[in-house]
Amino acid sequence: MANAIVQGVMILDSVATVTANQYLVTGFRYVSAAAAAGDECKITDTAGKVWFDSVATGADWEDAQTINTGGIPIAGIKVATLTSGTCYVYFK
Repeated sequence: MANAIVQGVMILDSVATVTANQYLVTGFRYVSAAAAAGDECKITDTAGKVWFDSVATGADWEDAQTINTGGIPIAGIKVATLTSGTCYVYFK
């Protein structure tokens, strides 16, 4: 599967610049059933600012971050690192 943007969520499974557009991001989630200790998901903006970084400690890894302020505007979403699994970026 390739990176996809559907209503309210970006489903990201490969390293790439996903969009240059600005989104009001409300949360992140990293899921990897096949993760090994040290596998990582890092999401940045196109300027390189890290917005989410999760490092797995073993298999069946899941980590999430919710933004409770109603969302943060992020200009340009980039998957900087994705060793295994899928990262979800939720937006309004």
